Amino acid sequence: MSDAEKLDALLEPVKASFRAGLKQSLPSFIEFNQDTAENKILTPNVYGAIKSQCHKISGSAKTLGFKELGDSAADVEKCIGAIDMSENGHTTVNGISEIFNTFLLNVRAAI
Repeated sequence: MSDAEKLDALLEPVKASFRAGLKQSLPSFIEFNQDTAENKILTPNVYGAIKSQCHKISGSAKTLGFKELGDSAADVEKCIGAIDMSENGHTTVNGISEIFNTFLLNVRAAI
């Protein structure tokens, strides 16, 4: 068995756990995507939670070999990071739907 095959065998349980976490988070990602597509006003806490999840996914995905997922999660994180929250603590984000759709496609491909 080559070193690469040994590494793949060692990483498989980690990848399986990563996929399970993505699958568990998928419903909340879908809900967020629908809310942003409908231009619903969301609180900074919602955006912060999604940004945090995407930050974690980005690093883990790239480490585990899911490059497209890692890149799209980083794009979502960057987009949310550029949001200027309104004075009343709520905001809408223009343009995030397309970026988030790409992220969702990559989540589904990974699981």
